[in-house]
Amino acid sequence: METICKECIFAQISDGEQTGCSFNRLEKYINQGRASKKSEWFYTIQGLCEACTKKNIGQILPDNFKEIVYNNIKPKVDAIIYGDDNTICSILDTIKNDNYNRIIACQPNIIDDKSYNKFNKIYNKIIVSCQVENSYDLEFLDNACYKSNADYITIINSCQIPNILKTVENLIMNEVINFIGILPEKELHGLIIKPKIFKYFNGNFDKLITEKIKSLNNYESMVLQWNSLK
Repeated sequence: METICKECIFAQISDGEQTGCSFNRLEKYINQGRASKKSEWFYTIQGLCEACTKKNIGQILPDNFKEIVYNNIKPKVDAIIYGDDNTICSILDTIKNDNYNRIIACQPNIIDDKSYNKFNKIYNKIIVSCQVENSYDLEFLDNACYKSNADYITIINSCQIPNILKTVENLIMNEVINFIGILPEKELHGLIIKPKIFKYFNGNFDKLITEKIKSLNNYESMVLQWNSLK
């Protein structure tokens, strides 16, 4: 897949030649060895640049068009929270001002209406998941992943929460780094992963998803670790 800058509204042209990108991505692609001039005047990027936007004939762009594009393509993150009622309430209270796409609360047992109402008073963007078949210990967590429609999910089981949303947005939007996940320092708390990857590995069935990811050839090129981002 290639992205051609030729007709992109963010391509900066001087004397008939592309010199930059007003979305501030081209230089980063060049530094990564992913952009080159295949013609005399415009760049071609190896891979998909989500910011590439063509202007239709006669289209009048609003002054904040760059902001509109940014908000449309920035990654959406769902948070999967698990624990007992008190743990979930504490975590919800900690992240209630964050802009997660959705919150999925889950416990090993079915969450009753009383608990749901308690959670909903703290954070109203909540989807409840529960363990159904009891086939294995973390089945309820895997079931929660299937309710996600976001670009990434993160698993939270403690109030000690790293700066997840800002980290993901910075890596994707500012540093233009593609990754399938960020591994936690221990267990699953703080894991960030693409839902489709989580599902591909069949979640935590047989063994933890983090161990399955580490079994991939050259997984280090696709996966980051929290301790490397500090």
